[in-house]
Amino acid sequence: MGNILRKDISDEEIERRVKEFLEKNKAHYSQEHLIFLLDNALWGRRSDDIDSDLRQIYAHLDLLEEENIYKEFMRMIERNFPKAKKIVEVGCGRVPALSSKLAEKYHITVYDPRVIEGLYDGKNFIIKKEKFTNDTDIGDANLIIGFMPQGAHQTIQRML
Repeated sequence: MGNILRKDISDEEIERRVKEFLEKNKAHYSQEHLIFLLDNALWGRRSDDIDSDLRQIYAHLDLLEEENIYKEFMRMIERNFPKAKKIVEVGCGRVPALSSKLAEKYHITVYDPRVIEGLYDGKNFIIKKEKFTNDTDIGDANLIIGFMPQGAHQTIQRML
């Protein structure tokens, strides 16, 4: 339980970057949640048990320490699913931080109606701004993941 943010970046710079990101993307958050995120922009300095939106913003802005929860999840995928080439992430959240990293090695398709389009792009990265359902066609994907999918785990289980 401690600091998950890079030590080489000042608190003021972290707050500035988080505020700038939220200003640019405020249409994707409720007013109440915006206030919460702004008021807690430095939460990652005192705990690793933080709001998932804030963790995703930190990752997107390259504010997380080198060793972080996303890198550990990626290592787990590499270790346990070495043949995976095409991955579907269900419930990626507003900022698909994990998938943006996975897209460096895999073909990734993300499903979440809340996802902010335009944050990441590339030939290996497809955004589906829609809910993942039992009827979702995953094509030739050979791995489905859900990193904190907020209820979509039941749909994933039914598809197996």
